[in-house]
Amino acid sequence: MRVLAMRLMPLLAAFACMAAMAIAPLPAHAAEGMSPEWVGNADFRNYEDVYIGGMSDDGSVAVVSASKQSDGGNPEIDMVTLKDMSITELPKASSSSAVFSDDGERLYYVDTKGSVRMVDVASKDVTTLDDLDWDDDSILLHAHGDRLLVGDGGDRYTLYDVKRQETLGTAKVHGDDGTTTDTDLSRIYTLDVDDDGSDATLLIYDMTGKHADESKDVELPDGFVPSHEDVTSAYSYLVGPHDGKLMANVQLSYDGGYTNRLCTLDVSTGRMSYLSDRPASPWFIVDQYVLAAEADTGDPSDESPQVDDDLDDVDAFVVRDVASGRAKWRVDDRSVMRAIVKGMNRMSYLNRFSSDGRYLFFASETELERSGFTVVDLSKGETDKVTLPESDDAPIGDDGFTGMNVSADGSTLIGVADMPSGSHGKRLMVYDTGVGDTWSRPATWIKLGVGVLAVAAATVGVILLVLRLRRRGRADAGTANVAGPSGPPMPSDGVTAPQTGASARSGGVPAVPMPPATVTPAVPPVPMPTPSQPPLPPSRPKFCSQCGAALPDDGRFCTQCGHPMF
Repeated sequence: MRVLAMRLMPLLAAFACMAAMAIAPLPAHAAEGMSPEWVGNADFRNYEDVYIGGMSDDGSVAVVSASKQSDGGNPEIDMVTLKDMSITELPKASSSSAVFSDDGERLYYVDTKGSVRMVDVASKDVTTLDDLDWDDDSILLHAHGDRLLVGDGGDRYTLYDVKRQETLGTAKVHGDDGTTTDTDLSRIYTLDVDDDGSDATLLIYDMTGKHADESKDVELPDGFVPSHEDVTSAYSYLVGPHDGKLMANVQLSYDGGYTNRLCTLDVSTGRMSYLSDRPASPWFIVDQYVLAAEADTGDPSDESPQVDDDLDDVDAFVVRDVASGRAKWRVDDRSVMRAIVKGMNRMSYLNRFSSDGRYLFFASETELERSGFTVVDLSKGETDKVTLPESDDAPIGDDGFTGMNVSADGSTLIGVADMPSGSHGKRLMVYDTGVGDTWSRPATWIKLGVGVLAVAAATVGVILLVLRLRRRGRADAGTANVAGPSGPPMPSDGVTAPQTGASARSGGVPAVPMPPATVTPAVPPVPMPTPSQPPLPPSRPKFCSQCGAALPDDGRFCTQCGHPMF
């Protein structure tokens, strides 16, 4: 029996894995279409206005503002932990600037006295960061690990170590062009391009104080400057770096128009190359991917396509890796392309290009009122109108939603709606979209746990059945020895019954993390309007993607809320 059981173990274990995969939900990127599921809600009772200020990249925590006055006066800023729907008021918070660490474990904000505070999302502990210079124009830019990058609203940057509570380094960045940083915030990059576009210099600023700043002459690709136009100004912005390369878009303006030069830039050599082999204009950009409008013919040095409703100059929208230039997905269906242009050109309350480069999310005011949004699956070249589900547990008011946001990976969607009939206030509703990194979600772990338990139970039953058959076979074999050759044959050890289940050797079930009980708090929260991470436009944006205020003609940040323009 032991020999038989031991021989069955590998097959049983393999089948158990397959069965668990069948019972448990697949990773989101394997899902067919988008079918959001309601996860929970956080209630702001007796509040007139609630605005979404931002959400962590992983969709685990959000910042909102709420006011008991209909004019939005005297708002409070709150942190909403979306795993348990708890609401934590941020002491003495102002609405000027707030940022999450890239792992979602910390939140930084500025209090009414101009001090920067750090919140541990898990413990809710609040720490005031000492010796961090701050004034009315200062802005919280990025946070990674124990590092926090702060800008002064102009050209000066400060890198601060939050653990040691000391400044690591500062830099005064040359020019008005866009900047980018290493993931660990150790270096800042900017591209200084001459007004006529004929020369460019890559400037690298060390923020740790350990290395000298660098300046590299850039080798521009052939035909970079249009030969038929007199370029009068140049503006650049950068993305990356990834694999030692930056994505650089340089907009060259001339009398009556402009053209884009979408390129990769090797940090070590200073060599710039066209990202595509065709004329291209960037449309949306995330950390590693760019969605570009590309022409059907021509060289990359030709005039870049101008995107309008007719799409006369555009052959396709192409998702490319910002470092290698490799095309990941291509959309050439005209109806889907027009949906992308429409989503970009209208006043959208939701603009999100998912971090994996696969999805675009849009929502007009009308769609919000109808509890829906538009999603474009760039991998399939399909667009869909999605309506958020409603049930007795998750009722949506007649006016739908007033604001909406999606996490960077596209996995979590949150929206603000009225409280159900009979209650006064606002409700922050949370949905799992079914895409993105959903393996860490409580609902997924519960389903996986149920699957594992079912498989384990089936495994025990199979093993007992096989052992019983084994005993019966031996008994029959003994009878056969007496009766002669006509007796039934002995079952072969190579014959196995249908197999399911977990490892029978351990006899146990793997520990499955269980989520905390859902809480529906009645605590309040802060204003910062809703639109999330807008697309990068072909020219300087006119309105702030964070608060909607009109933007100045110069500078890098919104003068109203401090959000970076690019």
